[in-house]
Parts: sequence; C-alpha cells; structure tokens
Amino acid sequence: MKHKIDPEDLKPCAHMRTLVSAWTDGTLRGLPRWYTEAHIKGCPQCQASLPFLRSLKARFGELAEAGPAPEPLAGTRRQAVEAAWEQAEAPPAPNSGGAGS
Repeated sequence: MKHKIDPEDLKPCAHMRTLVSAWTDGTLRGLPRWYTEAHIKGCPQCQASLPFLRSLKARFGELAEAGPAPEPLAGTRRQAVEAAWEQAEAPPAPNSGGAGS
C-alpha cells in the first residue's frame, strides 16, 4: 500500500515560503539569503521541501521552453465556433408540422 503524500509536507514553513522559493531560484542576495540559508540548515520541513521546489521549477522551465500558447481564435473562425456552440446549447425547435395540421 502506497503512502499518500500530503501536499503540506512538500511546502516550506509558512513564514519562509517566499524566501525559500526565491533562494531556490537563486535570486536572494545579502541578508535575506544568509537568513534563509541559516533557516534551511536548521529546519527539516524546509529541507524536505527543496527537492519538490526544484522539480517544480524545472517543470516550469520545460513548459516555458515548449513555446508560447497557441493564438486564440479570431475573426470568422471564432464566430463559427461561437455559432456552433450556441446551436449546440439551444433547446430543440418545436415541430412545425404537427399531427393536427
């Protein structure tokens, strides 16, 4: 039986999340960097969060390398999609040639 991972176990301490994230990015300098490194050395929760943060940042990097999102639909293509959507959502039309005609 696999142990279910609690997402809270993957996060650094609540009061350190921004700093630990920035430290993982390599963007901290000076006193904030020193403070964060000192905290991480003594905090098992923040230490445990580092592999997850690094893999998450690597995944975001892969997504950025995949290229930009496709262009949104525009012009007549968008109008055609909207018309088809409206037609699909419209209630069925009543029969005009009923049995009593």
